[in-house]
Amino acid sequence: MRAPGSVWSFQVWPAFAYAVAILIFVSLPSAPAATEKLNDKTLHFLAFGVFAWLSCRALRQLRAQTRELHVALIGFASSVLLGGLLEIWQSLLSYRSCDVFDWFADALGAVLGATLSVLLHLLLARRAPAA
Repeated sequence: MRAPGSVWSFQVWPAFAYAVAILIFVSLPSAPAATEKLNDKTLHFLAFGVFAWLSCRALRQLRAQTRELHVALIGFASSVLLGGLLEIWQSLLSYRSCDVFDWFADALGAVLGATLSVLLHLLLARRAPAA
């Protein structure tokens, strides 16, 4: 049995840092030039897929005995919740807007991110030698 990790673990703090980075990014008056080559929905899909993956990774570290299905559901839910809250936040900014289709793209990305996180974890756990 693995002991729960610290919030400052490398498995945990990136999820918090990434959430802050997304908050800053969505608060800007316009998207950075480097992101203009990608479709807005693609950016949402990718950003929240990564956040769901990071959330799953953090939860696995903080709650070592959590079942993988719960890890996936909580990682997905945290990503969708963050996406919804950020859409509401953007509706309060005069230079941004709220778009429910952005939130749908967030949710689809979260499904993929959480699913890949769990599948990769199970695959690596199966391949790891017993200690």
